[in-house]
Amino acid sequence: MFRNYLEHYFHIQTWSEGPNTSIRLKAPGKYGLQKYPNASIHAQKSHTPRRFGRIPALILVRDPRDVVVSFTHFNRDIMEVRNTSVEAEFRSRAESRSWRDFYSFWLHQRPQSGVEFLRYEDALEHIKAGTMPDFLQAALKAIGIDAEIKTEEPIPSFKDYQKVRPKFYRRGVAGGWKDELPKDTAKLCWRVQGPVAKTFGYTSEG
Repeated sequence: MFRNYLEHYFHIQTWSEGPNTSIRLKAPGKYGLQKYPNASIHAQKSHTPRRFGRIPALILVRDPRDVVVSFTHFNRDIMEVRNTSVEAEFRSRAESRSWRDFYSFWLHQRPQSGVEFLRYEDALEHIKAGTMPDFLQAALKAIGIDAEIKTEEPIPSFKDYQKVRPKFYRRGVAGGWKDELPKDTAKLCWRVQGPVAKTFGYTSEG
């Protein structure tokens, strides 16, 4: 949804790399992205930061346990990769160091280039309050980008997006891991990711 907000309110053209690109092209939905190819500001979504060097970046942060759940469902429902059970995939992703390593990279990068971390949970609060454009504008300014809010027209709601692509826009909540992730897997995830997750204000209890 972050990309949707950037495009809608700031007319920033966003792009994907990797498997998400083909997914969007095959099923862009009623509220598709990539509407402003001639925009003055372009943003590249990436899960591989080292490819782009030291450039200004907005980094979305989400509780690693929610990420385990979200990524597992994405992999199974969107990518249709179902080589193991849901529980086994939960556990595999919980013990993976990819979340920890990704954010550790950006934490070390922050003093050397424009990097701003945006917590998913904070964004949800701004969405509810109707202040998401201001929240993003401040974040962009923090990394040296002065972006004007182009429209006051509200963006379609999460439920609107969900109706079009229910598997892609699945729940859109914070703390959903508490009713989806087995307790032992949640504890395993925290043991692996916790030291870095604490940096962003997360706790073992969630």
